[in-house]
Amino acid sequence: MLLSVTFATAACVREERQEPAEATGYEVVWNFPTTRTPPAVRLWPPNSSTPERLKRALVTDSERGRLSARVDGKDPYFVWRFDNAVRARLVSVDIESSEPGSVQLFWSSAACPTFRESCSSSEQISAGPQSVDFLIDPKDPVREIRFDLPEKMGVTVWISAMAIFERADMSARWSARPGATIVGVESYGVDLVATEPDPWMTVTTPGLDASRVDTVELVLHGVRENDPQLFWEGPCGHFDESCSVAFRGADAGAATHRADLRSSRTWRGPIRSLRLDPAQAGGEYVIESIRLSRERQSNRNEPR
Repeated sequence: MLLSVTFATAACVREERQEPAEATGYEVVWNFPTTRTPPAVRLWPPNSSTPERLKRALVTDSERGRLSARVDGKDPYFVWRFDNAVRARLVSVDIESSEPGSVQLFWSSAACPTFRESCSSSEQISAGPQSVDFLIDPKDPVREIRFDLPEKMGVTVWISAMAIFERADMSARWSARPGATIVGVESYGVDLVATEPDPWMTVTTPGLDASRVDTVELVLHGVRENDPQLFWEGPCGHFDESCSVAFRGADAGAATHRADLRSSRTWRGPIRSLRLDPAQAGGEYVIESIRLSRERQSNRNEPR
């Protein structure tokens, strides 16, 4: 599933420069299945362009191509420092953990010369393998990345891949409603099968800020008429009806649904997660893409 912020991919580590004009503004797009452009910087597995990795309170090793890290003290983290600032939209980590806990990504830039909470995103992880994606403020190039691991003695995590992207192509990690809905990623899209009414799927979105998005577009196939709805976890708590927007309905079959997020007063601040209800009735639905966008040409006088 693909979360895309439009920007041209560039070399691994490069000189700081002026941000080029964006033709289509800010985009966050899930396309199914995920296809990714090459990363700007690969942090793991390392290559000739990977910057030096520092660590604190961690015992590390390489196991079958994975970076193993066991927590051995307070405030455990990795740090990567770049010779030249890097354009970054997304940091993606494929990780496995021996226990549930919290991970946090910090970045330093002109806006945050040192690591601070205002330039960070955190995410809860479970025991076992998973992917975690962090959106980064696109205004300033990144000078350093710090990745904090769960602060519990003896916890071990294994990183199989970690990279920085100029396009935010998110991992396939949508979760289905437990017990009543099954979600599978196929070559043609996400296949959502619901045996009961009120099907839905959710995804966490660390780093997503509502101020950068004003429109949502959904490409959905269904076997019957549908009335999809998007919920968000923000100022209303956990997927309250007041934090939602209904798409304009469409007939059965392939259809593109749109909704204006500016019509909702609760689309504001940090958006911690999203929930998509493809319809009210049970059945089978295929989601090709979900696109959150803010067109630059319609916001010329607003600060970026």
